[in-house]
Amino acid sequence: MKKNLIGIIGAGYQATETALYLRSSGYEIVFFADELVSREEVHDKEGIRYINISEIPRDSKIITAVGDSNLRKKLVAQIGNIYTNCIMQKMEKNVTYGKDVTIAPGCTFTTNISIGSHVLINIGCNISHDVTINDFVTISPGVNIAGKCNIGEGTFLGIGTSIIDGINIGNCCVVAAGAVVVKDVPDGLTIAGVPARPVVRE
Repeated sequence: MKKNLIGIIGAGYQATETALYLRSSGYEIVFFADELVSREEVHDKEGIRYINISEIPRDSKIITAVGDSNLRKKLVAQIGNIYTNCIMQKMEKNVTYGKDVTIAPGCTFTTNISIGSHVLINIGCNISHDVTINDFVTISPGVNIAGKCNIGEGTFLGIGTSIIDGINIGNCCVVAAGAVVVKDVPDGLTIAGVPARPVVRE
């Protein structure tokens, strides 16, 4: 029987969790690849080899496991391999997603949801109807997104974020943990609080 071999881009805790998900789906992890972490900092202890980004074999099947949206985008720009997805639950037919998508266990998706590529959705998230999640979005554990929302490219949603229906969050935004988003958010803004407001940097 041919094994499903896969390499993981990243070598931190997100990579360790992704490795756990992939193994439970029948994959064999053949390497971690990173250029920003020393070999001593790889958290998986099962003897999987560590290689530099530049050493990835061109025909390798890979998935990125890096929590930082900006760093994930930078790494993807360096790599031209065959991406796969790590989807840890049954998805309805009208939920679509691109390549290099990780969806952790315990999430709920309803209907007519579009997920881009290189997206990370962590454990216990709830995504309602008619939501668009664009490329390179990172969604932390326990996020709730109501219907008809748009999450812009490269945006980070912190743990326990709640977004009411009809909200548009722009590109490259940061939403702090526990925030409740009740208004549209323009590109590049960091917001926090209940209700969420722009973070004023002194």
